[in-house]
Amino acid sequence: MERVPAAGFMIAYGRAGHGPPLLLLHGGASDATEWRAAAGLLAAGHDVVAWDAPGCGASTDPPPRFSLPGYADVLAAFMTAIGLRDAHVAGVSFGGGLAIQLAVRHPARVRSLVLVSAYAGWAGSLGHDGATERRRLVAQELRHPEPGVRPAAAMTMVDAFAQSDLRAELSGIRVPVLVVHGTEDARAPRPVAEALRDGIPGARMAVMEGVGHVCTVEAPGRLAALMREFLSTVR
Repeated sequence: MERVPAAGFMIAYGRAGHGPPLLLLHGGASDATEWRAAAGLLAAGHDVVAWDAPGCGASTDPPPRFSLPGYADVLAAFMTAIGLRDAHVAGVSFGGGLAIQLAVRHPARVRSLVLVSAYAGWAGSLGHDGATERRRLVAQELRHPEPGVRPAAAMTMVDAFAQSDLRAELSGIRVPVLVVHGTEDARAPRPVAEALRDGIPGARMAVMEGVGHVCTVEAPGRLAALMREFLSTVR
């Protein structure tokens, strides 16, 4: 992993391959390793960059009460810092919501979107009560965090996502979009994926049978194949 300064943070990232740029965004309380297997497959045809979001992996922590637009602004600054004018952007779970936010705030930076197990923010996809309950459950889980997870930084990310509602922004997205849903995904069930597909003009949807929420880990080969097929049509 390398590190680069961006918008007041030190951002860690991995980079491999050659071809059109492809930026990979991980889920909440995770890091770039969530994409490791799929990234290795995608690097055969793309310049693949996988970052650690602020507060994750080897990147520095965000301040308290950091917002999803704030994460998107750091992401845009990070792209500039590593010489990416624009990129295809793929995100899983929180990373999918962040990809949408990047496309909304910095549309010139995004060539296409791949939204994997994604949400229009928790408030946008789960409703206020659903987002509040999801926040409560995740806060409970973070009392016994996985190795490498920093609970305070993770809760900053959770709070930002729980408050986000991007539904009204979806209709303004003008790049090609692929929504990927796993049939066993209980965290972001099919209606969540269908709402994204239906809310974004021209969006396509691919369904992965027998796969749960973290498609990047559960079925990286199948996911990479879907992404390669989609990206081959939008270069």
